[in-house]
This record gives sequence, structure tokens and C-alpha cells, in this order.
Amino acid sequence: MTQSKNALVLKHLKTGRPLTSWEAILLFHHTRLAAYIEVLKKQGYEIETELIPKGRTRYAVYRLKQTQNAF
Repeated sequence: MTQSKNALVLKHLKTGRPLTSWEAILLFHHTRLAAYIEVLKKQGYEIETELIPKGRTRYAVYRLKQTQNAF
């Protein structure tokens, strides 16, 4: 059984590692990471988006927000 694309993205974020669109393409062959992130946010997951400038453009880095009760 294969995992859904949303489940793969969530599993990656739950490891504490950030995720970019390029990484999602390389790791999961996902080309619409922002759409998957939006679905996860609507499901109640707190995902932070950091926009990184690169030349005349920018790219997003997504992280699952860590709760303070983690320790």
C-alpha cells in the first residue's frame, strides 16, 4: 500500500526537517507542494512558511511548528 502524498509530506515534516518544493520533487515526485501544505493546514497542522530570497525571486521553506510541550 502506498501512502498518500499528503501523508508523505506530513511524515517528512514530523521528523523536524524542513521541506522545499525542490526537495519534494526529488524525494516524493510531488510538484505541487504548496497545495499539499494547504490541505494539511486545513486539517489543523500548524505549518510555518519561510520565504527565502534568491536573486530576483524567492522560494518557500515549510516546517511543522513545534509545540512548547515537546519536552
